[in-house]
Amino acid sequence: MPESLVRSAKVPSVLSSKPALCPRVSCVGKLELDSRMGSMTAMGLQALVCPVCKHSGYRSLQGIRVLFATRHEHVCNYGPSLRSLTVVFSGTALVSLRERGLCPTQSALMAAQWALLCGQLAGTLRVSPESPAFMHCFTYVHHEIVHNGPDPSLDAFTEPHPAL
Repeated sequence: MPESLVRSAKVPSVLSSKPALCPRVSCVGKLELDSRMGSMTAMGLQALVCPVCKHSGYRSLQGIRVLFATRHEHVCNYGPSLRSLTVVFSGTALVSLRERGLCPTQSALMAAQWALLCGQLAGTLRVSPESPAFMHCFTYVHHEIVHNGPDPSLDAFTEPHPAL
């Protein structure tokens, strides 16, 4: 196997299992279980809704796995679902994240978890410093860490990047 490829691995969750903050930029609500949707166990997801702004999203019941990765692209899936989220980083984004002490796999996992919370179940998430997704995703993760306590695997991610 070429050294640029990473084998399939289940990566531990970097976001807390406590109630998630709403990923909408202007909202301060916390996501709750959506009783209308219940648990989508066939897909390995839990449906969530914000009581403040009514945003709906999802959380993986069994965590997110990185199926394979190259330097810029990580293909992730969740639970028993056959769907996948592909996270594609620009070179500039990778450099910026490494400067904060985050490896590409951690960053891809956070981006995939954020995409689920935003309601994106499949497809491609392109992450570059110029994209709103980069700013929203990693600002959100910073707020999660501040409100739910730091995760030992992310102890280098204590302050938001000045560009955010």
